[in-house]
This record gives sequence, C-alpha cells and structure tokens, in this order.
Amino acid sequence: MPIPRARGIITTLDTETVVFGYFTWNQVFALVELYKSTMKSNENWWSFYRGREVIKVAALSRLFVFGIAQFSGLLTSDYDSSFDNLIPNQANFSFIQNIIKNIVKVYTRWDSFYYLGIAQKGYTYEQEYAFSPMLPLIINFFANTVLYPLHKILGEQLLYMVSGILVANLFFVASAIALYRLGLVLFKNEKFAYLSTVVYCVSPANIFLSAM
Repeated sequence: MPIPRARGIITTLDTETVVFGYFTWNQVFALVELYKSTMKSNENWWSFYRGREVIKVAALSRLFVFGIAQFSGLLTSDYDSSFDNLIPNQANFSFIQNIIKNIVKVYTRWDSFYYLGIAQKGYTYEQEYAFSPMLPLIINFFANTVLYPLHKILGEQLLYMVSGILVANLFFVASAIALYRLGLVLFKNEKFAYLSTVVYCVSPANIFLSAM
C-alpha cells in the first residue's frame, strides 16, 4: 500500500505560514536551533545525568496507564461506540483478534479515526485536512514494515491500530527525553529537570498521549 501524501498542506515557505497544525516556520526554526544547542551542551547527558532513568520512568508510566485503561474499560460502558463501525466482520474474528481488539479499543477514540483513515487511504475528505500528515505517515510506515508480518494474524484494520498506538507510546518516551534535556538547558538544574519529567509522565491526563 503506498504511503499517503500530504497534498495542499503547505503552499509557500512564508515564515508566518502555519505548518504541522500549530507552528509557524519561524517557530519551527527556533525549536530546531534550541534542539541544536541542547545537543551541544549535553553531549554526555546519557551517562552523566539520569538519561536511562528517564527512559525507564517514561516506559513504566506507559505500562501503568495501560493497566488503568484496560481495567477502566472493563468497569465502564462505552460512551463513544463508533469504534465498532471501524471493524467489519467481527463475528469472524479469531481468538487473538478479539483479544487485540479489546486492547486497542480503549486507545482508539475521537481523532484517532481520522488519523487511521489518513494512514490507510490518504486524504479523502475535506475535514481530514485539519490533521497533520506526519503521524499518519509514520503509522503507515510501521504498519507496512516492522509490523507487516502480523498482517495475516491481525488483519489490516487492527494492524494499523496497533501501529498507531505503538507509535504514540514510542513518541511519548521520546518526548519525555526531550523534556528532560530541555530542562537541563533552560534551568541548569538536573533535579528540577528530572522532577519535571516525572510529573509529566505521571500526569493523569497523559492517557491521551498513549492513544492514537
């Protein structure tokens, strides 16, 4: 399946053009320069500071959120029942497919449907242009490369859902690392940078950062 292309998202390179949904080019360039300064000033952050510990905290927080999400899903009924419309022929699902369906169901809500559709088919409806192309592109890439051996087991729809959730959680860990390093640069205080990252990881609202 070809990777969907983002058409009409950016037409000019005006520095005030809004890109990636939220930022102007000027802001993007400023973020790139800030990241470069972070790389230069913390070349030994991994070994000298608590880089490994930050990754462990971020990963463990995802497992904790996963447990809470699954437990909550068992105790409560669905407010948004549109998930079932995404997967036809559920009656023919295998045992493994039913297990995976119940796992990903908690994380596939609201805007996830748009990202999933763009990842599979590209931009087909006008309202989909409100969603940036990067996440669907990465979901598509993982589904057609790393996770493709699971295609026969899961089917296309579940495969893309698993890909989206995996990508979201990997990028959450990456964002925790970025926040920690940014704290080191801005505040010159390792303890404050570390505690800020921990609070970010355990925030109750960050279940949204694990969803597609």
